[in-house]
Amino acid sequence: MVAGRYGEATLVRLYRTAGRVPEATALRDVLGLTRERFTTLWRDYVTKELA
Repeated sequence: MVAGRYGEATLVRLYRTAGRVPEATALRDVLGLTRERFTTLWRDYVTKELA
């Protein structure tokens, strides 16, 4: 979902950032999302892909 929406470079940046800071901080700093919003987007993505 992240690569499709934000690009592969952003996905790599998210992984690298998450290795240094808490998950919520990485999501906010890299994607501009709260953990709650990311979870909602992820659930919507998975539901659509599995439908």
